[in-house]
Amino acid sequence: MRLTLLSTASAVAVLACIGPAAANGEFSGFGQLHIGIGDARTGFFPGKGSSIEDPLIYGAEARGYWPLSPDVHFQADLFIQQTDDLLISDTDTTEFGAAIHVLHPFEDRGRFGIAGSLWNNETFDFGAFGSSDTTYALVALEGQFFGDNWTGTAQAGLFGDFSCDGGPGDHCLFSLEEGEFIRGKLRYFLHDNTVFNLEVVRMWGATDDELFGGKSLSVDYVLWAFEAEHRFERSQFSAFVNLSHEETEVNFLFTADATVNTLMIGLRYYCDEPTLRTFDRTGAELYTPRFGYAPELLGLASEVVPLP
Repeated sequence: MRLTLLSTASAVAVLACIGPAAANGEFSGFGQLHIGIGDARTGFFPGKGSSIEDPLIYGAEARGYWPLSPDVHFQADLFIQQTDDLLISDTDTTEFGAAIHVLHPFEDRGRFGIAGSLWNNETFDFGAFGSSDTTYALVALEGQFFGDNWTGTAQAGLFGDFSCDGGPGDHCLFSLEEGEFIRGKLRYFLHDNTVFNLEVVRMWGATDDELFGGKSLSVDYVLWAFEAEHRFERSQFSAFVNLSHEETEVNFLFTADATVNTLMIGLRYYCDEPTLRTFDRTGAELYTPRFGYAPELLGLASEVVPLP
C-alpha cells in the first residue's frame, strides 16, 4: 500500500509539470523525490532510559503555480511521506495531503497571501492504544520579501484536527487536536542556481484528553533546518541536501521530550523556470508545515501514561 502511494505521488509529480506546462506557458512548478535517515532520542519512558532509533524517511512532492491575473496568483501542493521505525521499532507513520495558496505580488519586492492545507497522519503500532488516523486542517497568512541576493519568508497560522479514528473506542486518545505556529525562512543565493536556506518553525499545540477532561496535555515543538540546493547547468534537475533538528516537549502528568535529527537528500525537476532565483520569486516556493513528528510523539507518550 505504501509503495503504491509513493508510486502514485511520483507520477503526480511528473504529470503536474508536463500537463499544464504544455497547455499554458505561464504555469511553473516542480516535482520532488526525497529519502533520508534520522536519529531519534526520547525521554518518554521513565525508568527505561532513552529510546534510540534510526527512522527511515522517503516521500514525494509536487507544486504548481499559476498567475490567474496580474494581481492574483495561485499555488497548489501535493505531498506524501513515509517514516519507518520512529522511536520504537515497528512504529511507522504515513503522511499525505494537499495545500493551496492565494497570493498578491508586489512587483519585484515581494508577495503576500493566505494558505490552507489538509493532511492525513496515520501512525501504526501504538502498543495498547493500537493506531491513530487523524486528518488536520490548517490556515495561515504568509509573505515574502525579496532582497538583492536573499529572500525572507514569514508564515503564521492555526491548525486543528478535522477528523480522527483509532485508539480505544475510536477516541484517538492523546492525538494532537489544535495549535498555532509561526515560521521563518531565509534564503541566500550564491548565484542564480545555488541557494542556501535556513528555516525555523515554532508550534504550540494541545489536546482535550478523553480521560481527564480539559486541555491537560500540551505540546511545544521547535524545528531548525538548513538546506543547500544546486540546479545543474543547462538542466531542469536540481539536487538538495537538508539537515534538520526537531525538539518536541509534551507536558501531561509528567514532562517528556524527544529530539529527531534528520539528514535528507533529494532530486527536483523544474518546469518552465529558468533558474532557482526566478522560481523563488515567481514560482511555487511557498509551502505549509506539518510539524515533523509531534503528532506521533503524543501517541508514543500515551503508552506510559498511568490510566485510572
